[in-house]
Amino acid sequence: GSAATELAAGDGGHGNSEQLAIVAIQPATGDVVYSLFADDTSRSQLLTHLAHVVPSEVIVPADLRPASRDAVHSYCSIRKSQGDLVRLEEVPAGWNDYGASYGCLLDFHQIGAASVHEMSEDEVDSSDDDDRDPSPDQSRDASGDSMRSSQSPRSSKRWAVVKALPKPVIVCLGLALRHLKQFNLAAVLRDAGAFTPFTNTQRCMVLNEQSLRSLEIFSNGVDGGERGSLLSVMISASTAFGRRLFRQWLAKPLIQRRAISARHDAVGDLSAHFKSPCLKQCRALLSHLPDIERGLGSVMHKKCSTGDFYGTLQALMLAGREMGAAQDEALSLFQSSLLREAFNEIPVLLSGVPAFFDSMDAKAAKSGDKTALFNDLSKFPQVAAT
Repeated sequence: GSAATELAAGDGGHGNSEQLAIVAIQPATGDVVYSLFADDTSRSQLLTHLAHVVPSEVIVPADLRPASRDAVHSYCSIRKSQGDLVRLEEVPAGWNDYGASYGCLLDFHQIGAASVHEMSEDEVDSSDDDDRDPSPDQSRDASGDSMRSSQSPRSSKRWAVVKALPKPVIVCLGLALRHLKQFNLAAVLRDAGAFTPFTNTQRCMVLNEQSLRSLEIFSNGVDGGERGSLLSVMISASTAFGRRLFRQWLAKPLIQRRAISARHDAVGDLSAHFKSPCLKQCRALLSHLPDIERGLGSVMHKKCSTGDFYGTLQALMLAGREMGAAQDEALSLFQSSLLREAFNEIPVLLSGVPAFFDSMDAKAAKSGDKTALFNDLSKFPQVAAT
């Protein structure tokens, strides 16, 4: 259930200032995590970020500073000694440029020339003479196509989120975009709503790399494997997405009293009513669910097969049906606000899935026959038009 995460990293600064930025992308789910942080010469913060993200591939510019390069190589070597290979790729130094990255992202989000001219000077000004926003004629993607002259409200909203990011993060994002384009995976960056900062200091603490290692949170101190770690002792998740979530909880403990109490209340209710019929029903459901999180990500980014699409819909339909059937009993048993919210909202959110699922032909979906995928095309005029 591990996720293949792409990570782009870059550094910069003047004099004794060491500023690093990373962008971590999970192509299967579309999640994008970014961070801008100050670091010392030992690169302890960079190593902490790597320990939390656990990337399967790291992309760095050729002009990365020696201290950062050594830290990345050290991390990859440790992962290799644990039998977990991390692909490290260096890209041309020219990719580590704000103007080039800004232009690449500008074109990717289909922002027209008129919109560029409407931006304020503060939005296009850079701290360095060479770090200026490209002109419309300079803003071209990897294939050399010029920017489109029109934009949709949706693309404008996405671009507003992206251009508000710190400049070093934009550099990393542009670097990642160029890399993903080579594998036709760039679409995962279109959902700006999936962009989240590495940590929200108001909600949780972030254990540094030394603490994670010393406390043996994710790996033991003997051979670096997961067996014997805190994660291996505590984890009992039935699903891949549950395992990923629990790992995040261990790495980033809550610090707000209200949030901690809410989670404790939920655990208390689950423990007290562990043998109740509704929880038995939910456990049976979870044990047979596929990786819905990845399935939804592949659907959103148009990277799934018809069979996977059908399987994801089926899983969502079953989840909504089972949660709805257990709703009355659950609400009578549980006092936890988190559990009550889940049993109240999930059936409603998934109420439209059965009708859509029933409109699909199971045999065609499993065989990949897109021409016979829907039983009644009149319900989907846009599909019929194509």
